[in-house]
Amino acid sequence: MSVRRLCLACLLVLAACSGGPPEPTHLVFHLDRTTVPDEDVRVGLQTVQRRLDAFHLPEARMMLSGDSLIVTVGPASPATRAEVEHALAGPGRLRLSAIDDGLAIDLHPLARIDRTSPNDLQVTLAEEDAEAAEALTRGAIGHRLLLSLDGEALFQPLVREPLRGRQVVISSPDEASLDRLDAVLSTRPLPFRLSPR
Repeated sequence: MSVRRLCLACLLVLAACSGGPPEPTHLVFHLDRTTVPDEDVRVGLQTVQRRLDAFHLPEARMMLSGDSLIVTVGPASPATRAEVEHALAGPGRLRLSAIDDGLAIDLHPLARIDRTSPNDLQVTLAEEDAEAAEALTRGAIGHRLLLSLDGEALFQPLVREPLRGRQVVISSPDEASLDRLDAVLSTRPLPFRLSPR
């Protein structure tokens, strides 16, 4: 018997002993959209889809049925299931990326956001993010970073000096763009409430 046939036979025996391929994992969320316009629901579901796509799970898909959002993620461990559940219903994935070399860090929820002047927004990072943000910005002096939420570009600041500590000041001559950034960072990005059932 060749090695190839032996390996195939072993796989067939393992599949038979384990009861076949693992079952897909289904996550069910209650989608509270009682006062939300249909267009806002559509945009919010696109955000949830981007969050799901960020996991790069080949069998992941979503289906809306009444007030239930059913998400299938394929076979998943309890840890992966919990991580996906939190990412979909949570406050969103805030990411800081170096545009030139692709280095990136996922930021924890921001500790504080203050509008210190019409052209300045002061952001306080979570303690866990200060060191990583400093390392990322140290290598990006003179280059732009990309701040994104759930895969959507929010802002591309030019790094003039490395971040030190947790306080970050984002400056822009365009007051309207800072208004939009402040609004997005200060509020929940989904227009509806999504809670696991």
